[in-house]
Amino acid sequence: MPKFNGTYFEPFIGAGAVLLHLQPTKAHINDINEELTNCYYVIKNNLDELIEHLQVHKMTNTKE
Repeated sequence: MPKFNGTYFEPFIGAGAVLLHLQPTKAHINDINEELTNCYYVIKNNLDELIEHLQVHKMTNTKE
């Protein structure tokens, strides 16, 4: 893949493989799956809070 400079536009984020590989400084992503785009938004803007919630989830849930 050639070196990328500029703003990355992704109309269908899916798994985000290209986005995560390129790691652009500026990107616009979209997808019809609102839960998926919300997930990326939370990771970008509320990572610490997400980690806290996941730790609570891990402590209070089992495989059973």
